[in-house]
Amino acid sequence: MSSSSSSNNSKLPRVDFDKTETVGSTRWMRLETLSYHVPPEENATTTDNSDTTNTLRKWDRAVRTTKQSENSIDAVVILAILKNDANNPSKDEIVCVKQFRPPVDAYTIELPAGLIDPNEDPGKAAEREFTEETGYVGRVVEVLPASYLSPGLTNESACLVRLEVDMTLERNVKIHNNQIENSGLDESEKDRGLTKLLLPRVGLLDALHDLQTREGVKVFAALYSLALGMSVSEAAATAGAGGMQNDICLLMQHILPIQMMIMCKLILLAVSVPLFCVTLFIIGSKVIEPSTATAANNTDFPLVDMELDGNRNPTAATSHAVTCALRDSGFLMIKTPLLSLELQKRALNAASQFLESSSSKVVTHPSDPKVYAMLQGIGSVSGTSVDSAIIKDLKEWYEALRKTKAVLLHCIAVGLGMTDDPNFFVKLHDENNDAIRLLKYPPGNANTGNRCKEHSDYGTLTLLLNDGVGGLEAFVHGEWRPVPYVEESVVVNIGSILSEWTRQELKATLHRVAGPASIGSITRKDALLKAVAVPRISIAYFADPNGNVSTALEGQNNAGEKKVDDNGRSKMSVSDYIRWRSGGHGANRSGVAFTSTEESRLGILEDLLDKMPY
Repeated sequence: MSSSSSSNNSKLPRVDFDKTETVGSTRWMRLETLSYHVPPEENATTTDNSDTTNTLRKWDRAVRTTKQSENSIDAVVILAILKNDANNPSKDEIVCVKQFRPPVDAYTIELPAGLIDPNEDPGKAAEREFTEETGYVGRVVEVLPASYLSPGLTNESACLVRLEVDMTLERNVKIHNNQIENSGLDESEKDRGLTKLLLPRVGLLDALHDLQTREGVKVFAALYSLALGMSVSEAAATAGAGGMQNDICLLMQHILPIQMMIMCKLILLAVSVPLFCVTLFIIGSKVIEPSTATAANNTDFPLVDMELDGNRNPTAATSHAVTCALRDSGFLMIKTPLLSLELQKRALNAASQFLESSSSKVVTHPSDPKVYAMLQGIGSVSGTSVDSAIIKDLKEWYEALRKTKAVLLHCIAVGLGMTDDPNFFVKLHDENNDAIRLLKYPPGNANTGNRCKEHSDYGTLTLLLNDGVGGLEAFVHGEWRPVPYVEESVVVNIGSILSEWTRQELKATLHRVAGPASIGSITRKDALLKAVAVPRISIAYFADPNGNVSTALEGQNNAGEKKVDDNGRSKMSVSDYIRWRSGGHGANRSGVAFTSTEESRLGILEDLLDKMPY
């Protein structure tokens, strides 16, 4: 180093680690306040004879308690690309992981990664973590120097490691084909639902966007940057890529300055992916294609697998995933063994036959183009003159929905932090005030508007099963966005009573079944034309709380008039509230009344309210 360089370095800011203060610490993290010296400007003078040689500044940072030294590497981030066909790169797959991350209260899509153990080589750490998280056995191809993920917040560092996976190994073949389970996950990873996820290398950016749309996941920035680099590489494949690597680095300096170093490395790797020395030959593999389900960009309708623990209660990860979705859009989709695909098919078939029967419970809606049957309680299902086999299937579906309702209410209590009484909401529903509505929408044409008009539900929970015909939309982020259909899943949304109980922390979202002529829809027109060309069958389950419970959860109120608490919130009983929302009792219900929040959200004019039946 030259003397001029040494002179310049002496004028740079520097940290005085002897003055470091520990603000707080946990098992894994420590918050520190650093002191660093800033040299004064040249020719700086003072009027109070104070020292002008330097100025002391403060900076807070987070440090991993596992960090061995100031310059030691904390973690490895692993890039492994599986090659299905050595002559066809379009079939390559990238090994990712999906897991719930409490700091962002959501499931994330990430590259496999993990901490380096004391005195462990980064390459060995990468091989170990890759096997623990995915089950595959990999071999190191390249280890890049350390990069800093968020240097304004933490001194955490990681190095990117490329692995190859030998698919002639029996273990790798069985893991790939899900013939054996991965036994390497620790309890925390199991609780957070960590699973391997294979994504296409070609079209990775679109695949990530699709996952965000369908499942509401959040994407690790390094993986997103890798996808961006691959997208740029794909776009330039026929136009030449001279100077592209420099251009990408300049681009990344503007859009991801904090994570610049590791991101640029990922993108440079992405651009040169065809040169990777990753000889991975997958035996009997299946390429995972992006979903073709219709969904709007930026819409959060996540799909949640309802995992239960050993006590048959939902796991913490499940509870947080459910509550997170209800905070964001008020909608989600769930999969649970309680509502198996076989039972769903039987229930839809029974609903279709019931609506074709001569039962007096089947009526035509006074405004919407549909017929329906409202069955209040399991007893009302039994009391019909319909074939006993149909009744049996509907009763079985009804009972399964009640069990699922209890699991969801448990999830919501835990997700809201009510861990001392996770059955708080379950106990408010022990009267089983619920109903199922069987619905059939006849075919329409290009001039068909809403098949079910805009409304929000007024109870606590709604579970909707439909036959896959499109058109369901929710009013999210100021737009009518399509709720995607996923086989074996059931749509869940909440009503205004539960929203009121949580002071609108959870959203009772307006929704509808749209047609080609519906106003404001962002669903593709061809998708709506396809949907309206056929009948649509669905079963809606409505859960209401016990009748004498207050809508403000502040005592009971059996009076008929509307009352409010000191904050202006309704203190009507549930029974009176439902009467007000629905415009009456039973067959005398005249329409839907909207809360002030819903009116402002949709911009409904007062003189249109009477024209919008539920």
